Amino acid sequence: MVEVRTAVSGMTGASLAREIAGSKAALAAAGIACEVEGDAEAIDPGTSAVLAMALREAVTNVIRHSGARTCQIALIQQSDGLELNVSDDGDGQAVRPGGGIAGLQSRLTAAGGELAVVGDMQGTRLTARLPKGALT
Repeated sequence: MVEVRTAVSGMTGASLAREIAGSKAALAAAGIACEVEGDAEAIDPGTSAVLAMALREAVTNVIRHSGARTCQIALIQQSDGLELNVSDDGDGQAVRPGGGIAGLQSRLTAAGGELAVVGDMQGTRLTARLPKGALT
């Protein structure tokens, strides 16, 4: 947890809202349509920063590896925490866990959260979950 807090505190200005805006621009530049659901502005800074890292990793993978035409980003506030879903319609069968996903998994686990990445013929879905108050 100390490692996660240190990493988050070093991310000056990192927020999920800013990362969503940057992701939309990067996806558009790559010719990938993007839809976003949810309100990132209401999230506490620590949680926002960790989910911003998850979004950055997911969108990087969509752009570099998926061959997708569309990407959906959804932020779901639940009674017990937050869930970030990033899904695409690309080649999900090509999903290979790499260093970025492993590092993200470690950060989320240290914060009491979890990460799931599933790929199939319909595309890839990354789900990052953090419990309520994990980093406040």
